[in-house]
Amino acid sequence: MGVRARGVQSIRTLASVLGTGTHSNERHVHQFQLASLELERTRRTREKRTAFRRIMDIDARLVEIDDLIRRHQEALGLKGDEEPSQGHSRARNNGEAAPEKRRVLRY
Repeated sequence: MGVRARGVQSIRTLASVLGTGTHSNERHVHQFQLASLELERTRRTREKRTAFRRIMDIDARLVEIDDLIRRHQEALGLKGDEEPSQGHSRARNNGEAAPEKRRVLRY
């Protein structure tokens, strides 16, 4: 009865075999970390370019929207700087009849 079966507690782990359990001084660990960081940097650079492209697209659309707003205001006979209520008060002060009522969208 000399051979005793090993239990789970008697099995040595890789950490106990290597001593401290860390591989931080090994060359392949540093190479792997460098490769991982380079991949992350590449991914973040692409994300940054995509975000800048989206910002440029949004800015271009905002310019188009401002142009469309200006065109619609001109079609309604409004100026961009003038408030509709100011136009009505001037017309009444000059003795002219009040112009027809206009509905104006406020932004």
